Amino acid sequence: MDMDKRPQPNYDPKKRSKANITAVLRSIVAFYLAYLGWNVAQNAGGVNTTMKPWMGWVICAVFTLVAIGFEFYTLRQYQADLKNAELPAEPSLEERDDPGEEEP
Repeated sequence: MDMDKRPQPNYDPKKRSKANITAVLRSIVAFYLAYLGWNVAQNAGGVNTTMKPWMGWVICAVFTLVAIGFEFYTLRQYQADLKNAELPAEPSLEERDDPGEEEP
């Protein structure tokens, strides 16, 4: 099987680590927002609240939509951070020893 022969990019370790940590923390926030919305929906209409059950589900939907939007933002920002962390590619041996260039 002939796999993709494109060279894999090299990354600055500090920038890549920061991008990974930031993406994980943002994902945790997004999942927590969805969790909060679910809890509001589950507890709406109970004995300890005056909230109507349909209001709980509306709040759950809003929190879930915000969480999904924040997760898309996280993915886009992670891709941009990784692109920013790429190190410039070093020229190959063939490119370095190019006979087309004349030295003075």
